[in-house]
Amino acid sequence: MALLADDYSEDWDTLWWVRVDGRARIVENCDGIEQQLDMLAEWYMQYMQYRQARPAGPVIVIAVERWSG
Repeated sequence: MALLADDYSEDWDTLWWVRVDGRARIVENCDGIEQQLDMLAEWYMQYMQYRQARPAGPVIVIAVERWSG
């Protein structure tokens, strides 16, 4: 899979992008989801809603093989 994130600006000197290529898998069991959501809550500490109310549903886990940007 490929995941692309970018930030556009009228000032082209501040443009940036990052692309992640890797293999993706969907985790649906409770143990796997809890571990991944714990990591998300720890990584995004500024977003308290991740700690207070976890999102429902499966989690997509990416095994990164290459970064570019």
